[in-house]
Amino acid sequence: MVQLELPVTEAQQMLSACQDKIDVSSTEGYELFISQLKEGLKNTSHETAANHKVAKWATVTFHLPHHVLKLVAGAIVSELKKINLNVAALSVASSIMDRLSYLLSSARPELGVGPGRSVDRSLMYSEANRRETFTSWPHAGYRWAQPDPMAQAGFYHQPASTGDDRAMCFTCSVCLVCWEPTDEPWSEHERHSPNCPFVKGEHTQNVPLSVTLATSPAQFPNSSDSSDKIACYGFGSCPQFLAAATKRGKICIWDVSKMMKVHLKFDVNPYDPAILRQLILCSGEQGQQVLTESRRPTLTWLEESSSCSDLPKLEGDR
Repeated sequence: MVQLELPVTEAQQMLSACQDKIDVSSTEGYELFISQLKEGLKNTSHETAANHKVAKWATVTFHLPHHVLKLVAGAIVSELKKINLNVAALSVASSIMDRLSYLLSSARPELGVGPGRSVDRSLMYSEANRRETFTSWPHAGYRWAQPDPMAQAGFYHQPASTGDDRAMCFTCSVCLVCWEPTDEPWSEHERHSPNCPFVKGEHTQNVPLSVTLATSPAQFPNSSDSSDKIACYGFGSCPQFLAAATKRGKICIWDVSKMMKVHLKFDVNPYDPAILRQLILCSGEQGQQVLTESRRPTLTWLEESSSCSDLPKLEGDR
């Protein structure tokens, strides 16, 4: 079950699209979705009427299964694209789909990034996904045509071979190659495809990176034992990494430099003799005492300025 909150203006845009512009009533769960949408707008209208100051922050809340939200949002996007109707609801529904993909990361499809591989164009509406396709971009020394500006301008990298600089737009499918050092992504996009809805500033399926970063959730990797909760976490000498661990020795290193995602995960035995020796050494005088059942060792991130290792250092629970 997913709880989703939409600003009132976005909820109104979704309702308008569903009632006046497209028909997705045959989609599984649509009736439940539309009833909660209407009920939420009705409730917020009473709240905003009583105090106009809350109107800006009022939201409509949905409580629906993940698959229902995904099916309905996907159907809205599909129908609007089918009739080339670039209205605000298209952007809203796309943002919902992007959010849902991070809530259930196990269901996220592969982007197909890499030379000779076919990028899944259906996922390129997300600026974050487009940015990930530029891992092998050959023009690192160019002034303007860098991965971030390219993704912002709607391009994703689709190389046919190593060193290829073919870039395509997620909306109009314009394909540009042979980039020059002075080429600026937005200017080139407009010059070669002036009627592109994205270039013209119309509502499109685009989900800006700022939206993804602001809403993407942090989740501990799936564990078969739901009782194995995170017991401790902390930063070390590498500020872009955060370590989290359970008392049973499951350790996960998160990359928090941009979008929070798993960098490394592994298991250790907290009662391994080597770890216990390290616990004793790090615990100082307290470590000389016998470890009793009431003082079980736990794992934490130990600050160490002399190195920048991906592997966490261990210390006792103090």
